[in-house]
Amino acid sequence: MKNPHIVLIDDDKDTQTVIKTIMDYNKYPITIFSTAQEALDHLSQIPRPDLVILDLYLPDSDGFQALKRIRQHWPDIPVVATTAYYTDSTPTDIENGGFQGLLTKPYKSGAMIDYLQQILN
Repeated sequence: MKNPHIVLIDDDKDTQTVIKTIMDYNKYPITIFSTAQEALDHLSQIPRPDLVILDLYLPDSDGFQALKRIRQHWPDIPVVATTAYYTDSTPTDIENGGFQGLLTKPYKSGAMIDYLQQILN
């Protein structure tokens, strides 16, 4: 498989920097959006991604609503949630919400890439 194209939708600049650095190091092309609306406005203008990483708490939408809108455009692309606000119910909420996985902060490069590869396979 070629290096997967990743779309990151997260408003936190530090998160964007960390994930971009990890993806760049692993030669994964990445497209970054800061809001759900920005991403939705550009979905038809970017290459089809292999995976989307979506923050659960965006300034203009929660991740669950954004996921529904992303699914209208790309119904079969894996979408992984990310959040710094983890609770006991988060894994169940993620699974029931239609996400394929969850990345929690802080991120570790090797573990993140291994996890994303598992989801992509």
